[in-house]
Amino acid sequence: MAYKKNRRNTHLRQETTIDWAELGKLTASAIFLIVCIVGIRMIEDVPIKSIHVSSNIVRVSKIEISEIVQRYEMTGFFTVNLSDFEHDLNNLDWIYKANIKRQWPYKLVIEIEEQTPIFRWNQKHLLNKYGQVFSARSSESFAHRPDIRGESGRALYLASLYQEYNHQFAELGIAINALHEDARYDKVMTLSNGVRINMGRGDVAQQMQHCLRTLALLSTQERSAIATIDLRHSNGLAISWNS
Repeated sequence: MAYKKNRRNTHLRQETTIDWAELGKLTASAIFLIVCIVGIRMIEDVPIKSIHVSSNIVRVSKIEISEIVQRYEMTGFFTVNLSDFEHDLNNLDWIYKANIKRQWPYKLVIEIEEQTPIFRWNQKHLLNKYGQVFSARSSESFAHRPDIRGESGRALYLASLYQEYNHQFAELGIAINALHEDARYDKVMTLSNGVRINMGRGDVAQQMQHCLRTLALLSTQERSAIATIDLRHSNGLAISWNS
């Protein structure tokens, strides 16, 4: 007699365990992310309460400054793009450099360095105290400024040369009214007493010192009688007198 065995299926239970440490990390990360988002939104909503120009403005248009300020005053204190703000101000006439700083609480301070016209350059432009060429609209006449003329790229050199010799002529009560250099680098200097000095194109430092010593020996009336002084001589200088 054959016997059959009853087979019973055995089901294995799988127990599920919760990793509380990992869950805590995920929860903390989610909370941190929410706090960051809320914080960013709060920062974006912080308004600019005032914009102050701390510099004394002489030639820059206050109306044009105000128009630019209005473009940025409605942006956030932390989100305002200061680089763009400064760039727009620096494009205005008579501004050499604009610098903007955040000042707590909720205030922007604008510092402006104006262009300082020291010389006229090639009749149409101006030179600032750094020897840089700039142009600006103005009803002001600058005819009293020394007249410097030369080729492009020679402004700084000629301005430095002017300042070097103008200081020495000032000891004689004379100023330099003009310094012109042509395309061949020949230079002509015109003094406040009407005397023209032909400097040539080379280094005339030695001849210029000779010229200054010669003028120091003459009276004011005698100096005014001079028409030209030519320094283009290796062994001295030549003086032409008014007829």
